Amino acid sequence: MVQLAAAWYESEAFWTITVGALVAMAVGTLGAWATLRSANPKRRMTYCQLRDTSLLSVLHSDSDIEVRHSNVRLEHPRIVDVEIANTGRRDIPASMFHAGEPISFDLGAPIIAVLSSVSFPFDNRVPAAEVEGQEIRIGPGLLAKRQRVTFSVLVDGRAHPMTCQHSLVDVDVRRRSPEDDWLANRVIQWRVMALSTVTIAVTAIYTVVKAFTTSFGD
Repeated sequence: MVQLAAAWYESEAFWTITVGALVAMAVGTLGAWATLRSANPKRRMTYCQLRDTSLLSVLHSDSDIEVRHSNVRLEHPRIVDVEIANTGRRDIPASMFHAGEPISFDLGAPIIAVLSSVSFPFDNRVPAAEVEGQEIRIGPGLLAKRQRVTFSVLVDGRAHPMTCQHSLVDVDVRRRSPEDDWLANRVIQWRVMALSTVTIAVTAIYTVVKAFTTSFGD
């Protein structure tokens, strides 16, 4: 029995087959996961309020500096950044906006002007946006896969939580916080590290066993 166990443990063919089977299982699992994702593509949009900064705080409210727009003095001027992102695996075309209704974000204070709108990637067109009172209304328009669009707006009023209303069809819409991006990046890093660690461990075990069986045979 001892000799049989030793022969099994020292068999280079056994370890070659074992390592090959583990690699094949890992590749097969990743392939099945990729096939499942491609066969069931999802449309998902997230939105986030990236910045809400009081201009008077930046300029020191105890000074004589004031902020005006069209020669009208603003009592509580703020810069608010609103970002929408297509985080799904398919484009969100204009046809997904039911009855052509836009996505509306209520900032809780009168919007004075849209200061800028930036898309990433930069070659993607920015969806149309208009202002109505306290709301910035975006779309209908194409939001390409992996596209992010940031709107910077000037508002006059105190900070309020942003709310969203939409009529998108077959699109999973979720609120996102800036911390979610950091967490998502960390999860990806952990997965890559775990896969690398397993690969290195299996390779190391195979190398050590192969060297041991070779030296033992000699």
